[in-house]
Amino acid sequence: MHALIPILCAGAFLCGCQPPSKLDSGDFDDFLQRAESSKKQSGDFGAFLVQQVARYGGQAISSPPKLEGRWYFESDHDGFAVQLYDTPFLKVQSLLEQAYGPPRSIHTNLHDSWTGLYSVREIGVAIQFFGNTKGIGFICLENQKK
Repeated sequence: MHALIPILCAGAFLCGCQPPSKLDSGDFDDFLQRAESSKKQSGDFGAFLVQQVARYGGQAISSPPKLEGRWYFESDHDGFAVQLYDTPFLKVQSLLEQAYGPPRSIHTNLHDSWTGLYSVREIGVAIQFFGNTKGIGFICLENQKK
């Protein structure tokens, strides 16, 4: 999991963002530990995600489909992180493509984990999304060059 943070930081640098500040404290593994023991939100995840992305300057190209889900969320002044549970990656990928178009990159690794990236140039924020053993993680960073 630690390997994902440098990927996002490199992508954010290339897209015009600064590296993320720490959400509360620690790295994404720390975030996942807090998510495990914290109360989850539930409802229409698509509407929630588009609303949060817009809060940091991201622009959707269309409304996302309704996607019922259960998630944990943290934010700070630079962006947010979300862990979505019990939702297939392909449904999330479809939601993202409908709302934001095709991602800059999407691929799988040897462990059958998926990862994708949207850049600031495309949607106004940088979003990395990735499948992990607990569900699907998202990190969104605002454009620091506004």
